[in-house]
Amino acid sequence: MIIGIWTKQTGVMFFPILFIYVLLFEEYDLITDFKKDTKFKIIKIFKKVFPAGIIAVMLFLFNQYYLTPKSTDSTNFLVTKFEYISTQFYVIIHYLGNFILPINLSADPDIAIIKPWYDIRILFGFLIIIGLLFIMFKTALIKKTRPIAFGIAWFFIALLPTTLNPLFQIANDHRMFFPFVGLFIAVPWGILVILEKYNLLQKSKNSLKIATLFIIIISAYSFGTVQRNKVWNSSDSLWLDVVVKSPKNGRGLMNYGLTHMAKGNYEVALEYFNRALEYTPNYYTLYINLAILNDGMNNHTKAVEHFKAALSLNSLSPAPEFYYARYLIDRQKFSEAEIYLKKAIQKSPNHTKSKELLNLISGNLKTAEEEIEELTDLIKKNPSPDLYLDLSFTYYKNKKFKMSIAACEELLKLDPNNADAYNNMCAAYNQLKEWKRGAEACEKAIKINPDFQLAKNNLKWAKDNINN
Repeated sequence: MIIGIWTKQTGVMFFPILFIYVLLFEEYDLITDFKKDTKFKIIKIFKKVFPAGIIAVMLFLFNQYYLTPKSTDSTNFLVTKFEYISTQFYVIIHYLGNFILPINLSADPDIAIIKPWYDIRILFGFLIIIGLLFIMFKTALIKKTRPIAFGIAWFFIALLPTTLNPLFQIANDHRMFFPFVGLFIAVPWGILVILEKYNLLQKSKNSLKIATLFIIIISAYSFGTVQRNKVWNSSDSLWLDVVVKSPKNGRGLMNYGLTHMAKGNYEVALEYFNRALEYTPNYYTLYINLAILNDGMNNHTKAVEHFKAALSLNSLSPAPEFYYARYLIDRQKFSEAEIYLKKAIQKSPNHTKSKELLNLISGNLKTAEEEIEELTDLIKKNPSPDLYLDLSFTYYKNKKFKMSIAACEELLKLDPNNADAYNNMCAAYNQLKEWKRGAEACEKAIKINPDFQLAKNNLKWAKDNINN
């Protein structure tokens, strides 16, 4: 149990499973004669499961509050709890189907939230669950069939953590591993009970037929296992399988694109990333990968745009700040990189990579005055939009907002359609609380680049304050 909880925290469900085991097989009198010595029986069960319960709960809490980084948040706030749980009625049918006939396994199935709650898939799943619970209660009353009740209880208890807590992935086939242990107890025992009830094992002819059937079934599952291992042989074949089975799965498309990016097939990778963007427009990891890919293709304007989109989309993970800082360091922009690395560490104090990178650049950091002087000298020699943009940002981060705006105005003389310049002006005007001028600048940025997420965020910031 301890190893299980440290491997996957759903292992804490061993405790309620142990309780059901003790209730069904060791202290069954509580069910058969509930009114007699009830308090004594409950205390007896409590004594048996209490040690495991204390260890399980304390270890879970220790993991959750002391070992899990503060930036980790697996709860999906984009859906309501009711929508998520009602969809799980259908997801459970999906899992049961894979138990019976696992011919459509996927490393990342793209099951989405089902609306409304009275959708036929949800209602059918609800009926299946009610049916299984009915079988569980009926079989719990007979000694011979208690393993069926125990297996069904195991299945539902092991599923509870991923069923009640809204996760970003609505379904994932690896969640079946723990619950399926229960079905592997209940189903074979149920088959054995049926075979014995109808005396199907008494005749040698029937025994031979049943044995042949089981050999065929086991052989089919074995063949399926070999085929599935071929899919899992490499990340390339694994994510291709996901893309084929779930062509609208943004995460699957992105991960398959990553396999091509690793091979240097940048154009193919970009195609899959853009397809992923259609289905997951608010996926910050995708924007980070798009930024890294565009950097590799020497499209630095797009790279920065995607990094900033990732920064605007996520407030919990240190990843957007870390990767953008790494990009800035490659361009010798150490002071700017320092800001983002400190933000990453603020989000996740134990983010080792950010600490190491910050330590690495500590000797290269310049004062604000040195950085501004250096950029000014470079502009005098060779004025360019990129240098003016860097100067504008340097002024901005040092709270010299009017100078930041002035740098952008000079930039626009060289490049009148520079969306980044208008966005920087918007952010600076917002800091000066000149909300209307900020909104006007951001509207120009969005007119030039309709997909400029950072400018949209700054425009919202300005408009919210105008309305207030």
